[in-house]
Amino acid sequence: EAHRLLSVYDVSLFTAAPQIPDQPGGTPVQHLFTASTGKKDRSGNIYDPQGWDLANYHKNPVVLLSHRFDLPPIGKAKVWLEANQLRALVTLAPTPLAQEIETLCAQGFLRGISVGANSLDYDVIRDTQGWPTGVHSHKHELLELSLAAVPANPETLRAAIAGAPRLTQAMGWTPQATTPDPNDPAWLQAVIKAIRQSYQQ
Repeated sequence: EAHRLLSVYDVSLFTAAPQIPDQPGGTPVQHLFTASTGKKDRSGNIYDPQGWDLANYHKNPVVLLSHRFDLPPIGKAKVWLEANQLRALVTLAPTPLAQEIETLCAQGFLRGISVGANSLDYDVIRDTQGWPTGVHSHKHELLELSLAAVPANPETLRAAIAGAPRLTQAMGWTPQATTPDPNDPAWLQAVIKAIRQSYQQ
């Protein structure tokens, strides 16, 4: 039963994901996303998972709305590579626009995320007639992340479960506690109990 339930959730939600510090007024809601994979996207582009340069993004970890550079950021994110995917833990800003997006995310109306990247080393992808159809990027700088209704990559979505703080609190685990062992039967039972409780809320 543990493996069946955990198969629809991301174990890193409870273990390896970095934590965003508390904001004044309480712990912010955090949303876990898969931000990029090695899949060819709808624009015909491929971003090699191991090619991400995250150094500059760590200095300015902005989250935008639909790549709108003319609007203020709606949030910030911690990003890291895991299992050949770019992962992002997003917290949204306490502004009216960002809180509207927060509601859409929390209720499952907005689930997509998209990367804004600068390709540093790439090959042009061509069709059988030689026309360019996209790029295969081998090295790329992450400029920004954007929440998007329809991301170019259909795999870049929020994790199936939205309430990381709620579940970790239900399990009695905090970021200050010792990181749990996913192979510990007691920990697995705590996850199952927390998941069941989440269905009832």
